[in-house]
Amino acid sequence: MAQRNDGLEPAFAYSVGFTITPAVLLGVALYIQDSWTPNPALAKSLLWLAGAYGLLSVGINGAMAEPLPIKPTGEGVPLRLRISWGLLGLCPRPGRKARLGAAIVVAALFAHPLPSLSFPGLLAAASVLVPALLMEKPASMSEMEGFEAWFIAGAVAVGVGALFMVADPAPGTAWQGLAVLGALAALTGQRAREVTALRWAELLPGVPPPPALDLSRYELSVARKAPEKRAALPAGVDAQLVDTGSFRVDAAKMLDKLRSYQLSDPQDFILAWLRCAAASGAEVIELTRSWNAVELRFDGRPFSAAELSQPYQVLVDGEGADARRGRHFAYGLLALYRLAPTRVCVTSRGPDGVAVMKAGSGAAADPETAPAGTVLRVEWPAWAVLWRPFLVGLRAKTKFGLGPARLAVDGTPVPDMPTGSSWEAFGTKTWRGAYRTRLAGGRVRLYVLGTLIEEFAPQGIRADAWLTHDRLELNISQSAVLRDGLVENGLQMLASRVRRSFDGL
Repeated sequence: MAQRNDGLEPAFAYSVGFTITPAVLLGVALYIQDSWTPNPALAKSLLWLAGAYGLLSVGINGAMAEPLPIKPTGEGVPLRLRISWGLLGLCPRPGRKARLGAAIVVAALFAHPLPSLSFPGLLAAASVLVPALLMEKPASMSEMEGFEAWFIAGAVAVGVGALFMVADPAPGTAWQGLAVLGALAALTGQRAREVTALRWAELLPGVPPPPALDLSRYELSVARKAPEKRAALPAGVDAQLVDTGSFRVDAAKMLDKLRSYQLSDPQDFILAWLRCAAASGAEVIELTRSWNAVELRFDGRPFSAAELSQPYQVLVDGEGADARRGRHFAYGLLALYRLAPTRVCVTSRGPDGVAVMKAGSGAAADPETAPAGTVLRVEWPAWAVLWRPFLVGLRAKTKFGLGPARLAVDGTPVPDMPTGSSWEAFGTKTWRGAYRTRLAGGRVRLYVLGTLIEEFAPQGIRADAWLTHDRLELNISQSAVLRDGLVENGLQMLASRVRRSFDGL
């Protein structure tokens, strides 16, 4: 069995290669144009090839960067995914035969004619052909297999050699190098398509994939194994939950039963967890981002081991004082699953001990070193580094307001009220917020537990306003505030304040 190396994810490696190659080909094309023996046709062909590699970059980055929809067809599929899947569909189909055929073409073009090829050149050609033959289906989104690493290294070596061939003054050798680069694009694009298709098979088992991501010839088997005997809990630890299976596959099964409890945008998981923190009675919430992870810390009532062991149960029959915060925690988990994390870890320390939950790869957090309060940590593979933690923090900053707790993102406090001299803050026993008058029109933003839920233009209120109430509740999709008379009372109160402001002018 191939050895594995956890240092680099396959999708990230292909993404980097497809992103860098167009710039390199553009530089070589400019070099050829300015050389003593310019070859305009070859330079133009290089530009076309650079465009092909650029499309491969768009395809794999777009397919990996977007959260997967529940269904591969219909209005719920973003345009970026449609474009990405279409581009990946232009690559050779997944399968060893197609991969081996493309590898043979690459090796034959690179090694012809054999007598003039050096030993390093033969070694590079073999480094593409041999692993292409031995590689099986992609085994993991987050682990680099030995054959995969060998294949990528061989492809890089052949690509560098082909670039030297393209720059050769002899036209025949230059065009041969161009052909090698073209065949290499098909070969690596085929494997990148397989790697991307594995993501669908892992996250949505049993759901028919789009044609470009069809891995039907490969059967994905997922095994869950719990430790036969758990170690004794450390002193002072109330209970510890450690899940050694796959978080993503487990959530996929749960999703079949809880499909209606889905946030419209999975990146709103952070908003659900901000509401969870507020419902826990937190006074301070801290969101910290690193290159591939986000960590949310807050004080307030800690979670119990029972809550963490059955986080979705509260959506079915949740009652009690902590049912509200439990629902927001569960909503966040369900949405987070669609963003393909590699690891989710929760520690919650209170007077009665520490509860620990871990899902995904890696070791669970050490209860002995768990800080006071609750810590929710989410980690993603390397291919999410350029956008996911950044967008999660941005979502928290732009949607936070009127919270019962203070929020800081990367150590910087986030204002919970609009700033400016034209805004007037108010607070009653039930409602609180801020408004500024307008000559015509106006927008009202409704906040629940410190997060923006909806914005609308009410009739007869000439003001922009932020408004919240402790008893506001959300609909099942968490996208709107329930209209049970409470909102109407708040709008009437706001309209009365606005009228008094105009009367005072």
